[in-house]
Amino acid sequence: MVTKSNRLRNRLLSLLLLSALLAGCATPTPTLAPPATASPLPPTPTVTVTPSLTPTALPSATSTPQPTVTASPTATFTPTATLVPAAQIPIIEYHDPDFKLNDQVQMTPAWFEEQTRWLFDNGYHTLTGDELAAFLDGTAAFPQKSVVLTFDVGTAKKQIYTEIVIPTLKKFKFHAVFFILANDSVVTDDCSKPKHFCWNDFKQWADDGVVTIASHGLYHPDFTKLTPTEIKYELDTPRKLLLEKTGRLPVGFAFPFDTTSPVASKLTQAAGYEFAVAGNTRLELAAAPNDPDRFKLPRVYPYSNARIYPNLTGFNHPFADVISNLTRPGTVLSAVITPATPIGGGDSKADKIIQFCKALPTETILRMTLLLQSSFDSDLSGSAQAKLPGLSTSISCNVLPKNQPEAIVIHYTVGELAASAYGFRQPNGTSAHYLIDRDGKVVQMVPESLAALHASCTNTRSNCVPTCPICDDASGKLTEPYLRSVGIELVNRGHVAAPGMVPQIYEDFLRSFTYPYWEDYTQAQIDALRVLVYDISARWKIPVDDRHILGHYRINQKVDPGPALNLFWTRSGNPKSPPIFAETPAPVRP
Repeated sequence: MVTKSNRLRNRLLSLLLLSALLAGCATPTPTLAPPATASPLPPTPTVTVTPSLTPTALPSATSTPQPTVTASPTATFTPTATLVPAAQIPIIEYHDPDFKLNDQVQMTPAWFEEQTRWLFDNGYHTLTGDELAAFLDGTAAFPQKSVVLTFDVGTAKKQIYTEIVIPTLKKFKFHAVFFILANDSVVTDDCSKPKHFCWNDFKQWADDGVVTIASHGLYHPDFTKLTPTEIKYELDTPRKLLLEKTGRLPVGFAFPFDTTSPVASKLTQAAGYEFAVAGNTRLELAAAPNDPDRFKLPRVYPYSNARIYPNLTGFNHPFADVISNLTRPGTVLSAVITPATPIGGGDSKADKIIQFCKALPTETILRMTLLLQSSFDSDLSGSAQAKLPGLSTSISCNVLPKNQPEAIVIHYTVGELAASAYGFRQPNGTSAHYLIDRDGKVVQMVPESLAALHASCTNTRSNCVPTCPICDDASGKLTEPYLRSVGIELVNRGHVAAPGMVPQIYEDFLRSFTYPYWEDYTQAQIDALRVLVYDISARWKIPVDDRHILGHYRINQKVDPGPALNLFWTRSGNPKSPPIFAETPAPVRP
């Protein structure tokens, strides 16, 4: 008779065998140079979960000039949010969708698609590196159905990442932690190599909100065989290099061969990393708040082979069963927004949104849940809404009162709509009034009577270009452009390294902003932009000319929305196109 303890023992032996097999992805260990010294990062600040809040009302906000079309004064909110949080969260370890260690341990693009599709279809949330750190701190809660997707980027396989991994993450609006082996056998400054990653790839993916930058070391040694001096060098050097090349300090570390030692784990913490991952370090393969193994966290191997698939190697169960078994509920959390009467009796849409934002809980997921559930009546007229393929509203709390729109400022997002909207919902971030997706559908996130934080001189006039039309008042005193404008963001990658990286390319023969290749805007976006500009302009009496309909580059030293969006000039690159809006006698060219 097979007892429970025997089953556990057999499973552990299987997992240990798999861990040993995965150790075969070795890179020769060179002689290590003397170590650099790194200072530990400051601890993550504590976040308090507030189950019920009474907001402090703000004075009623007014807009000048008054619009000629009266906006609807109502805003509708779902006042409660309930979260069944995760008691523990599994961390899934991928290498790439075509990974093959041996006949037992394999991944195929089809299996990778099936696994990520299952996560999406079953409503799983994927954590960022910072979110995992907060979860481990015990300062943030996440839905029961949460996982961390990790990729050990230890070989030069750029093509499969650009063709499968990144598009899959974007398709499902997932996030992943990339543990990067920071040497020139994997990544270089040269973006023309077909197999090697270039540093700009990782920087761009991080900018898109798709990945968290993390470290896999420098040369992939076995940490159990290194001296403390060698361990420090392998921890400190890539950490500094990743910061230098990507502008992001790596939050976590993945031990090569998924093996570590007590000394290595202790030194990883001292080096300033927030967490570290290994492999099958214990039977319970999920991370928990205040996890004692924070610097040798276990990971789930999603690998299989043709003989046993869909069961996973070492588990004898399919991916869905393994992940479902590891995601367990914690104590239910809830938050309530208690209505309050605005000071002075104001009940405008702007007042209600400011009160709502003041009352939001600080706990990340509860805050996001309330924001996602809440909406308001759009400022767009009925006739404008009828011309759009779709319109929705979703609140951003990165706002200030008393916007006085005299201009419309147009931007591109660089990333996808979901990533931009997610960023706009983060506290103390940026925002825009409108987002236009590639299919022409519009999301309004800030009422026009509130200032969205889309273009700023940050209280210093020299931070904006000298010719900025909305940065000075009549006496020459600085005025922040976000207090005098409506901001519109179009979903667009901006400049790209080469044709073929995006579906539609515009080639700028003049290289107006240095770069020749840009993602082109879709006709649906252009049509939607016209609808918004003419509707907003009519409401606020804004002339449709090159002094009032502005690219972001007219405010700050930026390039967006780039030469592909030819507002008032004929586009002469490839493909050519007429002006989006009627030309003025002296059109402003980029």
